[in-house]
Amino acid sequence: MNIEFIKLEKKILKLWYVISTILFILSLVSIWGICLFANDSDTIVITIPSVIIGGVLSFVFLVLLYGYPSLLYRSYSYYYNDDRIIINKGVFFKHHIVVPVCQIQDLHIYEGPLMQIMKLDGIIISTAGSNYIIKGLSRKDSEKMIESLEANLRKRLEELKDEKLH
Repeated sequence: MNIEFIKLEKKILKLWYVISTILFILSLVSIWGICLFANDSDTIVITIPSVIIGGVLSFVFLVLLYGYPSLLYRSYSYYYNDDRIIINKGVFFKHHIVVPVCQIQDLHIYEGPLMQIMKLDGIIISTAGSNYIIKGLSRKDSEKMIESLEANLRKRLEELKDEKLH
């Protein structure tokens, strides 16, 4: 059986880069504040070691904050049909999550402030034991997925009612 996994919207990568930029600016302020004010005097002292340490830490944060989102985007995909939802994600630790549709208790669409600006949604899939999140869907794709899964759940409930009657 050949499964075609669905990739997230490309806009989610832009959103992750915006978040990374905010985090990078905050980390720069923190790193350079610590490096320049980490002395006993009340004045700013620029020393060679503080510049080297600040530069190295800034570079490490830059690589992490801008490299991780692209790796995450490449590794994140999902698939769903009448029986199950499959979510593949993870950069360093890979996760292959299979959620049987018959175990779904709740479906939620959510969007944070930045997601609203980018016109992106996330779906929370709740089962008795866990919540699973697929984020970075277009509004159309998230509504389509919710409608499809709800139709499958209704169909499954009707089948269960018929089984009890017989």
